[in-house]
Amino acid sequence: MSGATQPILPYGRQTITDADIAAGQELFMGSCGSDYCHGSNGNSGGAPDLSVEVPARTDSEIATILASGTGYMPAQGFDSTETANVIAYLRATFP
Repeated sequence: MSGATQPILPYGRQTITDADIAAGQELFMGSCGSDYCHGSNGNSGGAPDLSVEVPARTDSEIATILASGTGYMPAQGFDSTETANVIAYLRATFP
């Protein structure tokens, strides 16, 4: 991730809060955390290892993947705040 990249923040926010990260974790676990997908720890499911994928991508790239899907991963249907919260969780968990 480039140092010049700005994080995607929840709508109207200037910073990412613990509540944003917790909300993102809940969404992740409900949509992505199954063993069929990334698994609850991000690398135990059938999908790519997030400890490798997240640091290699910008927030905008992750947002696009969440919105459009990729490979076998379907689009997630998150609104902009949900997307920002999932990204906040991913960044906090897979730096």
